[in-house]
Amino acid sequence: HLSFVILLLWRPLFAGQSFFWGTPLLQFVPWQHMAAAMWRAGHVPLWNPLAGCGAPLAANYQVAAFYPLNLLYLLLPAEVALSWTTALHLALAGWGMYCWGRAVGLERFPATIGAFALSGSGFLVARVALFPSMAFTFPWLAVWLWRAEILVQGRRLRDGLWLGLALGLGLLAGHAQTAFYGVLLLVAYVVFRIVQGSGIRDQGSGIRICSLLIASLFIGLGLAAIQLLPTAELMLQSQRPAGVGYEFAMTYSMWPWRLITLAAPDFFGNPAQGDYWGYATYWEDAAYVGVLPLLLAVQAVLGKKRREGRTVVRPEQGVGMVRFWAACALVALVLALGKNTPVFPFLFRHVPGFNLFQAPARWLAVTTVALAALAALGAQGWSAGRHGRRREPLGVVVGVALLIAGVAAARLIPGLRPTFGLATARLGGTLA
Repeated sequence: HLSFVILLLWRPLFAGQSFFWGTPLLQFVPWQHMAAAMWRAGHVPLWNPLAGCGAPLAANYQVAAFYPLNLLYLLLPAEVALSWTTALHLALAGWGMYCWGRAVGLERFPATIGAFALSGSGFLVARVALFPSMAFTFPWLAVWLWRAEILVQGRRLRDGLWLGLALGLGLLAGHAQTAFYGVLLLVAYVVFRIVQGSGIRDQGSGIRICSLLIASLFIGLGLAAIQLLPTAELMLQSQRPAGVGYEFAMTYSMWPWRLITLAAPDFFGNPAQGDYWGYATYWEDAAYVGVLPLLLAVQAVLGKKRREGRTVVRPEQGVGMVRFWAACALVALVLALGKNTPVFPFLFRHVPGFNLFQAPARWLAVTTVALAALAALGAQGWSAGRHGRRREPLGVVVGVALLIAGVAAARLIPGLRPTFGLATARLGGTLA
C-alpha cells in the first residue's frame, strides 16, 4: 500500500514538484508557513496580520493549527511538508480501511482491496492538490469505523478511549463538513452493529456500547476543544451563524451525468490533461473507486444469497452488513445530487443541520467509504466456482466491445467530444 502512495505522489515527494496552485497557493501554504513560523518563535499562532486589517489564524478551522500530524510543517518548508503530509494521509486512509476489514473478519486480500479503493478513490485523490483540509480529514472516517468495530466487539473501556482519541485527531484535521458527515456515519454504523448483533443477544451490552460511544464522542470533543471553541466563537461573528442561504448551499450539487464517471472517471475530460468540460468542478463530483472495486461492490450486493451459505459465516460479513453499506452508498449519493432531486432541498428546509454547509456533492465522502467497504465484502465472497468462470468471458466480451466502440466512435461520429471515445475505450480495456 505504501508503494501505491509513493508511485502516485513520486513527483511531489522526490522530483522537486509541489502542490502549489489554486487554494494551496493562496491559502493553505501561506497559512501553514505563518503558523509554523509562529510556533518556532514560541508563540501560539493566534492572529494573521496580513489579511486586511488582520484576522484570526488559529480560530480558522482549516489551518488546523493544533493538529499533531501537521508537525512536518515545523521541520520542512510548507510546500514540501504539504506533499509529505498528503502522502501520510493517503496511507492513513488505506490503513484505516484495511484494519476495518480485518476487524470484521475479512481475509488479507479482500481487506487490501478495500484499502486501495479508499486511498486511491477519486474523492480523495482529486482533492489532495486542491483542498488539503478535506483530504486530511477524510481518512479518519475509516479509522473511526475500525475503532468503532473494535468497540462493538470488545465493549471495553480502553476501546472507547482509543475511539475518542481517533475522534479527537479527526476533528482537529481541519474540515468541519467532512468530519460532520463522518460522525453521522459512525453513529449510524454503531447503531446498526448493535441491532445486528450485541443488542439482540443482550440488551445490557447494547446499552454499554452506546454509553462507550457517547463517552468517546465527549473525549473526542474534549481533545479537539482547543480548536473547536475558538472556531465556534469566530463562526458566531461570521456570515454563517445561522447556516447558509439556499442558493449558496446548493452550489456544487453533483451533476447527474457525472454518475457515468463511477465507471469512466474521465468521460468528461480531466483538468490535468486540460480537456475537462463538464459542469461544476472535476473534484467536487469525483466518485471513482476503480473498475474492479466497483464490480466487486456490485457482486457483494447481487451475491447476497450465496453469502448466507458457506462462503461467509460471520454476521459482520453477512447480508446485513452488505445492506447497510448499500443503503449508505445510495442515500449519500442521492444527497450528493443536491438540488437535482427533491430530497436534499426538502431536508435543507425542514431538518436542522442540513443548512450548515454548501456543496452537497461532498456527501460523496460517505458514498466512497461505502463502496470501498462493499468492494472488500465482495472480494471476500467472490465465488471460485462455475459462477465466477461464466463471468470472466462475459467481462472480456463486453470490455472488448466497449474498446472497439470507443475507438470507432472517435473516428466515425462527427462533432463527438474526444473525451467520450477515449474514456469508453479505456473503460473497455480495463474491463477486459
